Amino acid sequence: MDLGVAPRDFADAGAIAAVVSASGASAKALDAGRVGITGDLGAIAGAAIDAADAVFADSEGSVRAGGGGPDLEAIYAWWIVFDGLTRRSTQEEQTAKANFTKYVSTKILEPAYNFRGIQARGLKASVVPVVALLVFYLGTTILYGMSILFLFEGLGINASQGGRKAEV
Repeated sequence: MDLGVAPRDFADAGAIAAVVSASGASAKALDAGRVGITGDLGAIAGAAIDAADAVFADSEGSVRAGGGGPDLEAIYAWWIVFDGLTRRSTQEEQTAKANFTKYVSTKILEPAYNFRGIQARGLKASVVPVVALLVFYLGTTILYGMSILFLFEGLGINASQGGRKAEV
């Protein structure tokens, strides 16, 4: 892969190049905030996935405390890279590459950034809150539906079958 990525958002091209260079690929900041990336897409994706996994599994707070793990800015930089790769691959009509980079961006990097530090628990660990929320949801849905029904009945609008018209 040999592409130039132009971030849509304000981002430091030098920081993005440093993050990509740490993965073993060649990256350099170009003019107008662009980043030139040369390397194997599989290796770059592997490095991004490893960084996302480290941020997502951060239960000790080392990312927020600066404990040496991949920081949130690095995950953001990876997201910018893969978003740019998705746009470029779409422009060049390389559908398989665009689908892969979009998958890495939306299914791996975004959840790692947004849900970092949240421990996954099974359903058995929280049966009571789940049942309570389900009952509350069903109850409010039924009450909301009944209020709309009564509102329409009060206005004289009903869903019964109309009378039959006789031919003149």
